[in-house]
Amino acid sequence: MDGLDPDGTLEAIAAGQHGVISRRQAHDAGLDRHQIRVRLDSGRWRTVAPRVYGFPGHPDTWPRRLWIAHLHGGPDTVISIESAARLLRLGPVEGWPVDLIVERRQGQALPGTRRYRPGDLAPNHVMRHQGLPVTTPARTIVDLAAFVSRTRLATVVETAEVERRCSLLQVATMLDDLRRSGKRGVRKLADVLDELGPGDALPHSQLEQLLDRVIELAGLPPPRHEHPLPSTGALTGFVDRCWPEARLIVEADGRRWHTRRQRIALDHDRDLEASRNGYLTVRLIWERLEGDAETTARALAEIYAGRLAG
Repeated sequence: MDGLDPDGTLEAIAAGQHGVISRRQAHDAGLDRHQIRVRLDSGRWRTVAPRVYGFPGHPDTWPRRLWIAHLHGGPDTVISIESAARLLRLGPVEGWPVDLIVERRQGQALPGTRRYRPGDLAPNHVMRHQGLPVTTPARTIVDLAAFVSRTRLATVVETAEVERRCSLLQVATMLDDLRRSGKRGVRKLADVLDELGPGDALPHSQLEQLLDRVIELAGLPPPRHEHPLPSTGALTGFVDRCWPEARLIVEADGRRWHTRRQRIALDHDRDLEASRNGYLTVRLIWERLEGDAETTARALAEIYAGRLAG
């Protein structure tokens, strides 16, 4: 846009934002408060929301409302929940929802706009779609689980998989990233993933192949396979992989979500018993082993090095 005057620059920006701009964009283009007021008084612009201006001739559309809400909220706001589901075409959405994630407390929301502050939004949970920052399909599905019925949620997940918006694996990985005590919708989405995913747990042989691939990527020395659980005698059994020199255990988990929940107490007891004997247990679920092997390998390498150094 080099060589354009401020008005030409702002018209070009507005063309990609359904005819609206923010006061910040006007200032960045070189206009001061008085110059903005002149344009408003003359009718060349009109105020469509606090600190947001519209150019005449643009219809009131749902994408325009999203832009107005985003510009009013500021550059850190992200289109989310129902709005993201409609924008990303994750199944039917009624009406013109305007849902935003905001990072901090801000002024009063615009009428018809719902705002959320989840506190766990990571940069890789956000993408650009039609110029707007919007939660990724997987993040959108996890957030949506807190607000819709199980039937609707299953439809959204199926739509995402069939139309290749995102895979069940990506949704499951995102769920593992975000699940925490008290987060709404986690159990509902886990049940949906169990219903739509493979009927049985991942075969142990296949799971071990995935685990060994991650260990190889991490560049670690060969571990001991099926090593006896370090124990004072209270519990017995074997662990998947073990490095006695680092007092490090890695267990691979290919179970379905509801089985993981049911057996969490037993897993905790095993990990506690190993800890009493100085061993750290790292549990890697199949979603991590299959869907994010490189990142998982880097983390495992850092843990191993830290155990040796400690």
